[in-house]
Amino acid sequence: MDLEKINLELRSQIVNFTNALKEISRQNLKSVILYGGVAKLDYSIGKSNVNILFVFESVDLTTLDKIAVLFQRGIAEFKLAPFILTDSEVKPSSDVFAVKLFDIKQHHILLYGADVLKDLQFDRTHLQFLAGQELRNQLARMKFFYIQNFNLPEALHKRVQSGFTGLVINANTFLYLKNGAYYGTRKEIVEQLLKEPNIDTVSLSELLSFKESSIPPSAEEIKIFYDRLMIQYKQLIKLFKQLELNG
Repeated sequence: MDLEKINLELRSQIVNFTNALKEISRQNLKSVILYGGVAKLDYSIGKSNVNILFVFESVDLTTLDKIAVLFQRGIAEFKLAPFILTDSEVKPSSDVFAVKLFDIKQHHILLYGADVLKDLQFDRTHLQFLAGQELRNQLARMKFFYIQNFNLPEALHKRVQSGFTGLVINANTFLYLKNGAYYGTRKEIVEQLLKEPNIDTVSLSELLSFKESSIPPSAEEIKIFYDRLMIQYKQLIKLFKQLELNG
């Protein structure tokens, strides 16, 4: 994947941030990896988070104090969403964060240092177990979140947006486990998932449009799509269960 294909202003912000971090951290900084929608060229300027994995030799409060102001500026200026690990945590994290790191490994841009992901191995059975577990956890959290925020449309809207991203990542894992193919954009993943039986194709297509729309939704529309997202989570959980039964 090519950094040059990213929007010029955003690319400059990312590069300048990385250079500033290198200056602050020096030899303690081992790797900087861009991932997520921006790395996949599937993003909206000003709306999408800029997901970056930072790998340090060591991290303590002194390290965090050094980088805190820079990171706060990145969060404010270009929606930086940092994922911070130490070099020694990368391999063990491939077990705990298997779905996330597997996704990052498939689509990322190395901004600095060593590609710490290239040698990571992922067990298919473990990926399947964790993806199913994550879907169940997210569904349970969505129910509780709704109870807490049922009268706060803006909060519900943000939850639908982030929840759809989680759904798509886990759907991509399902497609990989079933067919051996791993897709890049949300549109590609949804198109493939629509071919699966027992998927509410209309709701899934409309959720994608809702995610990508620039038109502010009404409070009623947000609740409708919140419900549809929960239904999609339930359907994907069933697909993973069927995958498990089929061996």
